[in-house]
Amino acid sequence: MCQPASDAAIGFWAACRQILTGTGRAWRGTQIGRLHRRGIRGLLRMVLAQEAPYICLERGMKTRNYTYMVECRDGKLYTGWTNCIEERLQAHNSGKGARFTRGRGPVKLRYLEILETKSEALKREAAIKKYSRRKKLELIEGSNLEKILEENEIRIDFFPIVCYDGTRCSQQTKGANMKFDELELFPAIMRGIKEMGFEEATPIQSKAIPVLMEGKDVIGQAQTGTGKTAAFGIPVLQKVDPSNKKTQALILSPTRELAIQVADELRKLSKYMHGIKVLPVYGGQEITKQIRSLKGGCQIIVGTPGRIMDHLRRKTIRCEEVSTIILDEADEMLDMGFREDIETILEYIPNGHQTVLFSATMPKPILEITRKYQHDAVTIKIVKKELTVPSIEQYYYDAKRRDKVDMLTRLLDYYNPKLSLIFCNTKRCVDELTKELSDRGYFAEGLHGDMKQAQRDRVMKNFRTGKTEILIATDVAARGIDVDDVEAVFNYDLPQDDEYYVHRIGRTGRAGRTGMAFTFVKGKEVYKLKEIERYCKTKILARKLPSMDDVTVIKTEKIMEQLEQIMEENDLSRMLDLIEDKINEADYTAMDIAAAFLRQALYGYEDNSRSNDDLFDFGDTGAEEGMVRLFINIGKNQRVRPGDILGAIAGEAGISGDLVGAIDMYDKYTFVEVPREYGKEVLKAMSKAKIKGKSINIEPANQK
Repeated sequence: MCQPASDAAIGFWAACRQILTGTGRAWRGTQIGRLHRRGIRGLLRMVLAQEAPYICLERGMKTRNYTYMVECRDGKLYTGWTNCIEERLQAHNSGKGARFTRGRGPVKLRYLEILETKSEALKREAAIKKYSRRKKLELIEGSNLEKILEENEIRIDFFPIVCYDGTRCSQQTKGANMKFDELELFPAIMRGIKEMGFEEATPIQSKAIPVLMEGKDVIGQAQTGTGKTAAFGIPVLQKVDPSNKKTQALILSPTRELAIQVADELRKLSKYMHGIKVLPVYGGQEITKQIRSLKGGCQIIVGTPGRIMDHLRRKTIRCEEVSTIILDEADEMLDMGFREDIETILEYIPNGHQTVLFSATMPKPILEITRKYQHDAVTIKIVKKELTVPSIEQYYYDAKRRDKVDMLTRLLDYYNPKLSLIFCNTKRCVDELTKELSDRGYFAEGLHGDMKQAQRDRVMKNFRTGKTEILIATDVAARGIDVDDVEAVFNYDLPQDDEYYVHRIGRTGRAGRTGMAFTFVKGKEVYKLKEIERYCKTKILARKLPSMDDVTVIKTEKIMEQLEQIMEENDLSRMLDLIEDKINEADYTAMDIAAAFLRQALYGYEDNSRSNDDLFDFGDTGAEEGMVRLFINIGKNQRVRPGDILGAIAGEAGISGDLVGAIDMYDKYTFVEVPREYGKEVLKAMSKAKIKGKSINIEPANQK
C-alpha cells in the first residue's frame, strides 16, 4: 500500500532519499545536514514523521536496479539510473533530481529497464546516453512501458507533478478545450499532430482522448466534422505496439469513402511512428490484393462491416490480439442494415477488449448494442448549441487549391475592404499565405499559436490601427479579436467545426455596420457547407468570381470618386500650372496625362512589365488545366530522382513544392508540370541551375 504525501513533504523526502542512497551533497548547516549527523535511523524516523511521500510499504525498502528515460516539459530526453524509480521520479518532479532536469519539469517516464545489478544498470545507462535522439525515440516506441509497470507492480500514476515554484501542476487542464501537448502523448504522435497544423483539441477530443487512454469503453455522441477520427485515432495509436505486427485495433465504418478518409488521417497522425501500418479494407476493391497486404502484418484495420466479415470468415483477419474495436458513425451503419454483421464481428473479438462507439444520434438499436457489448461505458455527449449568424452577406466560391490565392486577391481588389480577416486551418497555411500576399504588395500579417506574445501584440496593434489591412489567422489565435471595422471575412479553408464558422464571420458586421463573408470550397466540401447552412439557419449563396474587367471598372469608379473629392476640397492651381508646362514641353495632351495617372493608380508603375510576362504563351503542352509541362534533359540514367527535380525547382524558383504537379521521369529526360502563372519564372530560374552537379536545359514541352 502506498501513502500519499503532503506538499511540504515532497522536497524534504527527495533530499532525504539522496542522502540515504549516497547521491546527495553534504547539506552542511541545514536541517537535513543535522539529521544526517544523527544517523540513518534518526533520519528515517524524522522522514516518516514528515509523511514521506508515497513510501511503498508493501515492498518496504527493497531496492531494484533501473535504467530509465524521462521526457522533460520541453521535449528533452534524460537517461538515468536508480534503485527506486518511484522516488527518483518524485525527485525529478520536485526539482531535486538531476541537474539536467531542473527547470525542465515536470517530467514523464517514457522508458524503463529492470536489471540484475547496479553495474549492469550503469552500463546500460551509459550505452543509451550515446544513442542519437532518433534511436532513443525508437527504443521508447518499441517498449511496452505499461506492461513492465504492471508486471513489476510499479505505480507511478499516483505521484503528483510538482512545479519548480513548489505548486502542484494539474495533469489535465480543466475548462473548454485542451491543447494537444497537455494530453501526454508520445512525441512521435505529437510531431504528426503539429505537422498537420493542429494546436487545440476539439471538445470531443478534449473529453474522449483522456478517457480512451485509460482503456474504458466509451459512447461518444457528436456530429460529423467535430474531430471524432482524431478523438479515437490518437488513443489507438498511443496503445498500439509497433513491434507486434498482428492486428490490434479494428475500426468499422459505414462506407468505403469514410474508411479511406479515416485510414488517411491515422497515417498522417502516425507518420513518425516507425513500424505502424494502417490498412483500409472495403468492398469494390479486389480482395486478393487486400489479402496480400494483410499477410504482411497490419496493426490497425479500417473497413466496412461486410468486407471485414468476409476476411474474418477467410481467417485473413485474426482477432487474437485485438484490444480495441471502434464503431464509427454507428447510426449510419445500422441504417444501412449492418447490425447483424456488427454483432457477428463483435463475437470474434476476445474478452477484455475496449469497445468504442461514436454516433451522431442514439436510436434504440444502438443502445441495445451498447448494453450487450460494452461494460461500464463512459458517455461523452457534445451538444451543439443552435446558433444563428448576424445579418451578413455570405457567399461561397468553388476554388481549386492552386487557384485560391488568385481568387482571394481578385476579391480583395474588387471589394477593397477597409480591414479583412482571413482564416486558415493550419499555422503553415497562415505563414505561406502571409508571404504570398506580402510579395504581391498587400499589407498583410499572420497570427498563430507559435508566435511569441510580444509578436502577437504587435500584429494586433497594427491591425487595430489600420497599419495592417489584412490579418491572416488560425481559429485558436483569432480568439479574443474584437475589431469593429472588419468589413470582410474570408474562409480560406473551410472550418472544421460548424461553430467555428459562426465565430469567424461574427468578426464582421459589428456595431450596425454591414459585413461580408466569403468561403472557398472545393469538391465535396460543398456538402459540409450545406451542413453549416442548416446548423446556422442561414443561406450561403454561390457566387461567380469577378472578372478582371469587373475589377478594373470598380477600381476606376473608386478612383474617380476620390478624384472628385480632391477637386472639390483642394486648390489645384499649382498642379494645373505643372501640367500646362508639361503639355507645352512635350507632345502630350491633358487627356494623355490623366489617362497615365489613372493607369498608374490602377496597376502600379511595374504593371506593364508584368503584363508582358502574362502575354507569354506556352500553348497546349499536354499538361492538366492551369498547368504547363516543361522538358528537362536529365533522367534516370543520371541517377536523378523526382525529389531532386522537385527540390531544384522549389529552391531555384522560390515556389512551394506543393504547387509542382506531375513529374514523369524517363531514362534520358524528364517532364514536370508547374502552374502556368509560374511557368516563365521557373524557366528563368532554372536556366542556369544544376541538378546533382549536372548542368541542365529546360524548355516548354512540345505543343500539342
